[in-house]
Amino acid sequence: MNSDERGIAHFGPFTLNVAERSLTRNGSIIPLGARALDILVNLVSRAGTIVNRHQLMDLVWRDVTVEEANLRAQMTTLRRTLGDGEGGSRYIVNVPGRGYSFVSHVTWSVERGLRESQKARPTHSNQMPPSPIENLIGRADAVRDLTESLLADRFVTVVGAGGIGKTTVAVVVADQFLKRGNLVYFVDLSTVHDHTDISSAIASVLECPMTGSDADFAVVSFLAGRDALLVLDNCEHVLEGAARIAVRILEASPNLRLLATSREPLRASGETVHILSPLDIPVESYLLAGEALKFSAVQLFMERAVSSGFDGPLSDDDAPFVAELCRRMDGIALAIELAASRVGSFGIRGTVELISAGTELSVPNRRGVSPRHQTLQSMVAWSVNLLSEADRRFLLRLSVFVGLFTLEAAAAVAGDEQDRRESVNSVIASLVEKSLVFVTLAQGSIFYRLLETTRAYAAVALPSKEESMRIDHRHAAYYSQFLSTVSEKVATNARGTASFSPHLGNLAKALAWCFSDNGDTAIAVNLVANAAYVLMQLSRFNECYRWCSRALELLPGDQAGGPLELRLSEALASSAMYSLGNRDETKALLERALAQAEKLNDDRRQLNMLSELNFLYARRGDTQAALKTAQRISIIAGKLGVVEDEVAAEIMLAVACHHAGDQAGALQHCQAGFRAAQEGGYAQLDLITEARGRFMFARALWLCGFPDQALSLAREKMKEMAQYAHHISFCIGLTYSIALFAWSGNFDEAESVCEALLTHADKHAVADFHSIAQAFKGWVYVETDRCEEGTELLRTSLQALHAQEYFTLTPMIQCYLAKGLSNLGQFDEAEATVEQAINTVYQIGDFKTLPDLLRTHGEILCARSGHDFAKAEDQFRASIREARRQSAIGWEMKAAIQLAGMLHGLQRDDEAHKVLRGVYDRFTEGFDTADLVMARTILGQTQ
Repeated sequence: MNSDERGIAHFGPFTLNVAERSLTRNGSIIPLGARALDILVNLVSRAGTIVNRHQLMDLVWRDVTVEEANLRAQMTTLRRTLGDGEGGSRYIVNVPGRGYSFVSHVTWSVERGLRESQKARPTHSNQMPPSPIENLIGRADAVRDLTESLLADRFVTVVGAGGIGKTTVAVVVADQFLKRGNLVYFVDLSTVHDHTDISSAIASVLECPMTGSDADFAVVSFLAGRDALLVLDNCEHVLEGAARIAVRILEASPNLRLLATSREPLRASGETVHILSPLDIPVESYLLAGEALKFSAVQLFMERAVSSGFDGPLSDDDAPFVAELCRRMDGIALAIELAASRVGSFGIRGTVELISAGTELSVPNRRGVSPRHQTLQSMVAWSVNLLSEADRRFLLRLSVFVGLFTLEAAAAVAGDEQDRRESVNSVIASLVEKSLVFVTLAQGSIFYRLLETTRAYAAVALPSKEESMRIDHRHAAYYSQFLSTVSEKVATNARGTASFSPHLGNLAKALAWCFSDNGDTAIAVNLVANAAYVLMQLSRFNECYRWCSRALELLPGDQAGGPLELRLSEALASSAMYSLGNRDETKALLERALAQAEKLNDDRRQLNMLSELNFLYARRGDTQAALKTAQRISIIAGKLGVVEDEVAAEIMLAVACHHAGDQAGALQHCQAGFRAAQEGGYAQLDLITEARGRFMFARALWLCGFPDQALSLAREKMKEMAQYAHHISFCIGLTYSIALFAWSGNFDEAESVCEALLTHADKHAVADFHSIAQAFKGWVYVETDRCEEGTELLRTSLQALHAQEYFTLTPMIQCYLAKGLSNLGQFDEAEATVEQAINTVYQIGDFKTLPDLLRTHGEILCARSGHDFAKAEDQFRASIREARRQSAIGWEMKAAIQLAGMLHGLQRDDEAHKVLRGVYDRFTEGFDTADLVMARTILGQTQ
C-alpha cells in the first residue's frame, strides 16, 4: 500500500496522520513546518530504503530550484523535533554519498476503517457533547483524576476561571464514559437565564415525557435507576437551581454520576470540587525552543498558531516571545488560543506587539464558540456582571495592582473608608471562590493576584477617570508608607531581600504614576528614597539610578543639603557603579555623596561611600587608592564600633593586599575579619562582605598552598549564595571561583561556572560580569585546546572591559591571550602581549598576576622556534622568586613544574629534581590536584 492508502503511521511515541498532515507525540500535537512534514512523509513512506537527496528535493520542492542547504536545514529541524539521537532513539540516518533513510520501525493503520468503526459505535446519548479535541494539551492528568473521582464520589464540580478549559475537559471526560458504554447526557446551561428553568433545559436534552408543569419530577423520574453520566456545563450564573436539581437527581439515582462546570462551587451536599489549574507556563524568559515546548501553554499556542496558518516550528529566537505571551495570558487556554489565532496573519512577534498595544483579540467567525468566549473582554465580563455591586466595585479597584498584592494592601487601596478588615476579608474570599482573584504563596507569605485578562478588563471598566486617579494615588501612598517601614531592614539584611520580590510590580507601577503628569511630587521623592535600598539589593541598578536622578531633580528647596538629599545621592552613586560602570562620572558621584556625608557628619554613609570607592579603585586597577580607602574605612569602622563594619574593613584590606602581591597578608586579614565576626557574635555578614570575604579567603588559601580547603570553601559558598536574590554577591562568588577551578586543572567545572555567570549577568543586565565571564571562558578555551575561539573571546572581553574602565583584569586576560597566541604559532604577537602585560603590572601596581605572566613568558620562549632556553629559564626563576615574595606557593609550584620540565628535557635532572622537590615538600594537601600530580610525575622521571 502507498502512504495515502495506509493513512496513519506509528513509530516510537509518534503518530503521523498523512491525510490530515499532522504529527503527534503521545497524543500531543507537534508543530512542524510544511517542508519538514513533506520530508517526513516521504521518508516514512519509504522506511528502510535510501532516498536520494535530489529525489527528495524534487518531491518536496516541486517546480522550485533550491540549494541542497535548504534540505540540510529542514533535516536539522526535523531531527531536532523528533529528538533523533536522544536516549538512543534513531529515526533518520544520513548515508554518505547516497541520501537519507528512515530507520525506525513503522506500523500503519487504515484511517478510513478506523473512522467508519467510530461512526458505527452507538453513542447511547440523546444529546452528544461537542466533539472532544483529539489532541488535548496539558489536561491528561485532569481528565484521569476527574474520571476516577466521578467513579468514586459520583458528584464532581470542575471549578476555574473563565476560558481555562472547564468545558473542554468535561467533554473529554464525557467521551471517556461513552467509550465505557455509559449513557451520557450533556446539558449546556449558558443559555438558561433563570435558575427555575434548569429542569426544563435538562428535560429537553433527555427528551423525557413531562406530565403537568413539574419538570423536576419528570427529570428525576426519568433518570432514576439509570447508569449514566449527566454533565451540567456553565452553572455559575444559576448556582442555586443547579445545586437543587443536582441533589434531587443524585438522591433518586444511585447509579448516576453528575459532572458540573462552574466558575465557583455549587456548594451542594455531596459535592467534590476539582480546581482546574491554568496550563503550565514558563517562569523564565531565557528559554530555547525545545525548553519552551515542554510547557503545555506553549504547546497549545503553537498548535493553534499552526492551525491559523503559521508555517514553521518555534525558533529559538521567538521562544522568549511566546513564553512571555503565555505568561501574560496566565496559562488560560482560551486567551492563548485567541492570541495564537492571529499568528498566521501577523507572525509571532507581530501578535505580541498587537497584544502589547491593547488590541482586543477575538474570533467572531469561529464555529462552536459561544459569544461570551469570542473575545477576552466578553469572557471576563460574563463573570464580573454576576457580582454584587459592592464586590464589583472592589474588584475594579483591585485592577490598580500589578502582579501580587497582600490583603493589607487590598484593604488600604481598594476598600472603602468604612470597611472593616473583616468585610474586606469576606469580599476577597468571595472573589477567590468565583475564580476572579487567585491565592498565591510567594516567599513563604500569602499573596493575591488577578489574572492579566481580568485586570485589563477591570482597569477599563472603572467608572471614571477621577476614580482611577484616586485609586492610583492611594496605591502610591500605600507603597510609600509600606517601604518606609521595610527599607532600612532590607538595607541591612540582603538575605531577606527576596521576600520583597513579590512587591516589585507594584513598586514599578507606583513610581511610574508618581512621575506622570497626574502624579504626586511629594510622594515621588519619598517613595524613591525608600525604594532605593530595595532596588539595589535586588540588583535593579538601572531602575534605581533612573528614579534617583529624577527624584533629585524634584527635591524641594528646603530639603537641599539635608539627609533626604544625602540618601538619594548615596543611592544614585551606588547604583551608578553597576549602571554606568567604573567611569569618572561614577567616581564623581561617589565623591560628591562622600562630601555630603562628611558635611553632615554621617559616619555610616561616609563608610558606605568609601566602600563603594574601594570597589571602584580595585576594578580600575588603582591598587594604592584602594589600599588607602580600605585604611580609612578601618578607622571609621573602629569609630562606629560595629563589628560588621570592622569585618568589612579587614576584607577590603585583604583584597588590597591580594592585588598588591601580598598573599600572606591577604590570608591574615581574612582570618582576622572572620575571627572578629565570630568573637562579636555575627553569624551572618552583609552579603557583599560575605561574598568578597569568603571567596577572597578561598583564593588566598589556594595561593598560599591549601587547594583542598580553597575548593571546598568555594563550592560550599557558591551553593549558599545561589539561594539569595542578591545577584551581585552571587556574581562575585562565581567570578572568584572560576579562577580557583582553572588553577586546579578542573576546567570542566570552571567552564560550567563561566556559563552560570554569563546567564546570570545577562539575566540581570550586569554588563561588567558578562565581560568577565567571557574573559574566563576564553581562558578555559585556551587551556583546553580551543585556542582560536579562546583568543577571540579574550580579545572581545578585553575591549569591553576597557570600555567599562575595568582594568584590574587586564594583565590576566593578556596573559592567557598570549598563551593562546603562542599555541596558535603567533609567537611575536604572543611575546609582545605578555611583555605589555608585565609593563602594565608595574604601572598600576597590581602584582597579583605577575608570577603567572613571567611563567607564561618562559613557556612562549620555550615553544617558539629557536628555543631560547636560557632566557626562558630566567623567566621561570623570576616567576619563582616573585611567587615567594608574595607567599604564593601555588604560583611557585606552577613555575617550578615548567622549569623542572625544561631542565629534564635538557638532561639537567639533578637541578630539575632539586627545584621541584623544594616546592613540593612544602605542601600539606592538594595532592590530587593537577599541579601536584604533574609534579610527582616529573620527580619520578628525574630522581
